[in-house]
Amino acid sequence: EGDEVDWIFTISPQNLEALQADENIIVETSPRLSYDYFGLNTTRAPFDDVRVRQAIAYSIDRDQICAGAFFCSAVNVNKSTTSYRVLLHLERS
Repeated sequence: EGDEVDWIFTISPQNLEALQADENIIVETSPRLSYDYFGLNTTRAPFDDVRVRQAIAYSIDRDQICAGAFFCSAVNVNKSTTSYRVLLHLERS
């Protein structure tokens, strides 16, 4: 506060509401093209058991994480990443 800023790339979610309430500040947002995830080492017990991983997946309240950890500024896409890579092949002329 009190300083002059022309542009900030990332605003902490906990500061967003206060900045939006300040009439001297213009806050514009856009979707972030990234995601956060919780990863497990599936080569070690007990995470090598698919039933354990499923139980963990079912027990996670993704909406609560979006609300609590990201101050309601995140969206639950409820999709996992794929197990393969998508390769882009460009033919040369």
